[in-house]
Amino acid sequence: AVANVVMNRVAKQTWYGKTVVEVCTKKAQFTAWTKGDPNYEPAHAVTTTNPAFAKALQIAASAVAGTLPDITGGADHYFNPSEVLPSWAASLSYLVDIGRHAFYRE
Repeated sequence: AVANVVMNRVAKQTWYGKTVVEVCTKKAQFTAWTKGDPNYEPAHAVTTTNPAFAKALQIAASAVAGTLPDITGGADHYFNPSEVLPSWAASLSYLVDIGRHAFYRE
């Protein structure tokens, strides 16, 4: 679902970025690329021997190839409601809950 959000942002070609790298590394958008965020270190400690990493690579390859189904319905935002309720959520359209995350679209 997060890969869907990344690709939906790439498709918009807006301030989010125009490429996957630009979207993923946009300041304060994804915790895995935000230095100082508690999720940064664990994300960067993953090794290629981790089965979850292998699955993530498969998902990323499908997303970039355009063959990953969009299970979010076009979401370009998401968050974990048990951890945060961002002020921007009220102005967006709620789409779906997947796992512990709520997905929204501008």
